[in-house]
Amino acid sequence: VARPRTRPAFLPLSQKGDVSCGPRLCPPPLCPHPSRDPCGCPSCHACHFHGRDCGDGERFPDPRDPCSQCQCLAEVVTCQPKPCPTQCSHPLPPVAPACCPACDGCLHEGRELADRQAFVPPSDPCQRCTCLRGSVLCAPAACPPTPCAAPRRAPGQCCPQCLGKELAGGALWRADGSGWLSSAPCVACACLDGVATCARIACVSACADPVDVPGECCPLCPDASGNCSHQGRVFPSGKRWQVDACTACACVSGEVRCQSERCPPTACTAVSWGDRGRRGVSWTKEVAVLIGGTTVRLLQDHAVTVRSGGSAVPAPLCHPSQVLWNGRSHLEVSVPGTYKGRTCGLCGNFNGYPQDDLRLRSGHLALSEAAFGNSWKVKAGQRRGRASPRGATESQGSLGRKAGAGRRLSAPPFERCHAAVPPEPFFAACVFDLCACAAAAADDCLCEALAAYAAQCRHAGLVLRWPVGCPQERGYVFDECGPPCPRTCVDHAAPLGALESRCFKPCVPGCQCPAGLVEHEARCVPPEACPRIVHGAL
Repeated sequence: VARPRTRPAFLPLSQKGDVSCGPRLCPPPLCPHPSRDPCGCPSCHACHFHGRDCGDGERFPDPRDPCSQCQCLAEVVTCQPKPCPTQCSHPLPPVAPACCPACDGCLHEGRELADRQAFVPPSDPCQRCTCLRGSVLCAPAACPPTPCAAPRRAPGQCCPQCLGKELAGGALWRADGSGWLSSAPCVACACLDGVATCARIACVSACADPVDVPGECCPLCPDASGNCSHQGRVFPSGKRWQVDACTACACVSGEVRCQSERCPPTACTAVSWGDRGRRGVSWTKEVAVLIGGTTVRLLQDHAVTVRSGGSAVPAPLCHPSQVLWNGRSHLEVSVPGTYKGRTCGLCGNFNGYPQDDLRLRSGHLALSEAAFGNSWKVKAGQRRGRASPRGATESQGSLGRKAGAGRRLSAPPFERCHAAVPPEPFFAACVFDLCACAAAAADDCLCEALAAYAAQCRHAGLVLRWPVGCPQERGYVFDECGPPCPRTCVDHAAPLGALESRCFKPCVPGCQCPAGLVEHEARCVPPEACPRIVHGAL
């Protein structure tokens, strides 16, 4: 009996002309969530994804991410980023709304670079790289050619360098066993087993009487070739050179001769200093002024004698030169411009060119201050002075302390005078004087060295205010603008204006006697207490 086909899952069967129906066999589903076809069998032909029905095999944009693409396969939706055709090796990351990286720049080691930008990669400083259309191209750094046969690459350096080449940070790469001169004066160094060892240069003289030459570590023997040494340079005999716009020099058989353009007459001043307790260096102790047949002796503690024609008399002298003596150590000699080119000895030749003042008695130019001073000794048989008190007589610590004391010239109030009076020669002289002074006189030496610089500043028109300890127990007071030629018991009775007319000097700061008192034996006394002058002596 035929049944109505109300269940599509049954298929008709034919047996001997009879029609019968049976259930349809369904294949197993190939997807986890199959649907039913009209026959009731599971079907895997569609996907449902975020509210959207998709056919099997259909590709569609990801509704959650515009840069992703999805596909339905057997009712399974698979999503992945959209494929981007990459044309470069170091593209820049995409910028919304774009989904693909851009090749108009580079991303290298976390650093974004513009197109054609050159850079040094931090991971390898010896490479030089360039960003080119999204790709990074690198090559080793180009090294300059080295002038030596066997250059070496020092640690931390990209290029090989010759030994002795200065590296970054001021370091030097030296070969083991090599030697060189240090930046410190007169110090030599050597590299031994990877350790730099430095020591002061030992001097060995090849002649009996070497001389100190400025700028040289060791004393030199006199040049027998006829060459001339001038301001650190050596000139052959016959060579001429221009020192400045006003001065020209020539080397004549080992002697430097200079000529300066003549200028209007001016005054010349020479300064010397007194005894400081050391026998190795000469100091001014007594001054004798010879004028015609008259001898004026300036002694310690302001004592003065005037001897004329064999008898000591207090005779006033009329002469254009001036001699200032502070009664203890400081001597200052001044002559008018009419003496230009007519002086000699410790005063120099007064030709307006100080570089050739160190003339010996023979007229030749001395190579050192010591040789110059020794050549003008008045009495024979005196001990020869040394060029410098340094060496075994001074420890490095002592010399350093004295150099430190001399540096007071670089501090206030002296520094404001540096533009007018260079302090370097005075600093060198100050250290020399302190080294030559006995310990008990060191303070006096320092004070007088500073006073010498202050005096030159006064000549240049600058009056410095610097502390001076005046011996108040002897009646002295400090005067910022006192008379340069103070009255003493010798001249206190001179008419008013007579002393000032012979002392054409501006006022000077220093220790002075108060008004109404005069100097006598390093003390301030009333004029009525002065002893009577008899035969030129007090």
